[in-house]
Amino acid sequence: MRLPSAWAPQALLSAADKPKVAILRDEGSNSDREMTSAFYSVGFEPWDISMTDLLDGRITLDGFRGLAAVGGFSYADVPESAKGWAATIQFNDTLKTMFANFYNRHDTFSLGVCNGCQLFGLLGWVPWQG
Repeated sequence: MRLPSAWAPQALLSAADKPKVAILRDEGSNSDREMTSAFYSVGFEPWDISMTDLLDGRITLDGFRGLAAVGGFSYADVPESAKGWAATIQFNDTLKTMFANFYNRHDTFSLGVCNGCQLFGLLGWVPWQG
């Protein structure tokens, strides 16, 4: 389905300096393409980021304004299946610090859908830290 162009002004869609959003996925997740399309359609510059990209140090969250964790069935189709995804962050000092730094910046936002929401809940981001 194509969104009407009225949803985002053409000037925003063609802007050179769009806010970057990391579309975060992990093993078993899905809907990353739909999430990418949605953010692109409203004027963001979406980036496909896998947990392996972060673990291998190919990219960090430093240059992103947004972080969208997609849904799906990471680590199984069971309640709280995002525990494996969250553990990857919580038990890796580099990732734990990276995610904490992103969360604590005042110019960022996050969106978690399905397992992505579970992930943020397990990290203590939902409803908010503390």
